[in-house]
Amino acid sequence: MSENKGEDSRTMGVPHSLKERSTFVLNLIDTCEMELVGGKAYNISALARKGFEVPQGFCITTSAYRYFMDLNSISEEDEPICTSIQQGIMPSLLKEVIMEAYNTYVDGPCAVRSSSPLEDLKRASFAGQYKSVLNVTGETLLDAVKECWALLWSKSVTEYRKKMGISKSSTMAVLVQKMIPATASGVLFTGDEMIIEGVWGLGDILVGGKVIPDRFTVERKGLKIKKREISHKEVMSCITADGGTEAEPVPEDLKNVSVLNDTHICALCSLGSRVEDFFGCPQDIEWVFHNDEIILLQARPITVTEPTVWSRANAAETMPGYATYLSRIPEDRPDDIVLGLTPLLECFGIKEEPENLKFREYIYGHIYLNMTTVGNVLGQIPGLSKDVLYQSLGHTENGTAQTPELSISTIVKLLPGTLRVLRFFLQLPKRAAQVIPYSIELINDIRHKNLQELTLAELDDLVWEMYERNSQVFQVHSVTALAVFALFGIVQKVVARAGEEGMENMLTIGLEGMSSSQLGVEMWKLAQTAAQSPRICELIF
Repeated sequence: MSENKGEDSRTMGVPHSLKERSTFVLNLIDTCEMELVGGKAYNISALARKGFEVPQGFCITTSAYRYFMDLNSISEEDEPICTSIQQGIMPSLLKEVIMEAYNTYVDGPCAVRSSSPLEDLKRASFAGQYKSVLNVTGETLLDAVKECWALLWSKSVTEYRKKMGISKSSTMAVLVQKMIPATASGVLFTGDEMIIEGVWGLGDILVGGKVIPDRFTVERKGLKIKKREISHKEVMSCITADGGTEAEPVPEDLKNVSVLNDTHICALCSLGSRVEDFFGCPQDIEWVFHNDEIILLQARPITVTEPTVWSRANAAETMPGYATYLSRIPEDRPDDIVLGLTPLLECFGIKEEPENLKFREYIYGHIYLNMTTVGNVLGQIPGLSKDVLYQSLGHTENGTAQTPELSISTIVKLLPGTLRVLRFFLQLPKRAAQVIPYSIELINDIRHKNLQELTLAELDDLVWEMYERNSQVFQVHSVTALAVFALFGIVQKVVARAGEEGMENMLTIGLEGMSSSQLGVEMWKLAQTAAQSPRICELIF
């Protein structure tokens, strides 16, 4: 199918006015909107208009992306959408507008970078997941643009959008700037201290994690260099004569030499402070050094978040090995622990969106508990501290856990929720009688199936049905477990007030005759007997 014929069959009613054409491309120094140019181009444009040194260029807008998708009849439901975009025909109108802007604003080697309106949101950062194509010339720019568009639908990006609960329709703008043949490149993080990382040559080798950069820590006050770490640099990224980049050996006399001298370090930090003041928050800045001048490539806000504490603890006992496909929580499904606890949390007026929470994650195939999320969410229950949660789940932290006092105000806060919890638990046996047979029914059904005869689609449906049914059973288990944690926390505080700190373990160790607690009882008896023997104590301690 010819290009013109392909367009003619799809452009009925598509306006080609000068005004419409102007929405496809914007000069970098033009006033723009985030939705039209994306986060990267929006910030660089703002810096350019403020007078900061940035490479000259232009932005291919999200309107151009939609125009391309419409004329190639590509929808977000198409599979594989990445391939459809890369193989799509660049409409002649769009090609004309892009090449005209290229010849006007760049007219030489350029860097082509994705710029999404969803980039660097307060709750999500797509840093490192989108595409940059370096040292592009002539009409190869058109293929580079399609490559940036296609990366919007890569597996890693789409999965991250799902994980962060971003459901809105996605678009992509593309930033095109003059290619800077950098002597050195790197990043600068502004904050309580200034952190600089730098390498020889282009920065793509640093972003890709292929080299260990030089690293400098600089105090904000007085810009005093607090620490410098000079790495041994074997390779650097350089532009090539026929387009693109390649890794080359670092000259022998530069391998152990700092990429920036003290004057350059102070100048970069001073520039970073001005950028931070301009945007009003700490920044992650990409920079290059060329002809004794610092040029900015990107600036985005640093999202300061609480460090996440991961623990195998209790999870390592229940699932010690590699978590296989059937044992995992699907990425696009809510955590069944969260779903199970939601009704109990609501008893205390705690509102959380299950779709946005995960208490468990899989790291290198093994299950880990996100203790930070567990503590922040469940710790909202009056009387239930993070210490109690951590202790109940087998996680320990440095230092001695402090048992907070059970104050009158805490007891008052507990009463309304406690009454709702009691009503909730009175209904729990009825709930268990409904969901447990429902799950057993599926288990018996599976036992009589010949799984080898099922198609992949049928097996996949069966997996999700197992997940749905067992999630309902787990609700009964998880709310019971959390109630036990809460009771333990209350008992711990009561005995502490009575001057019998530590007695909570004796009181809650379990009843003899119960198979689930008998082992603990017997171990306790053994420990008591051993404690009467000085010889045993001497050997142990």
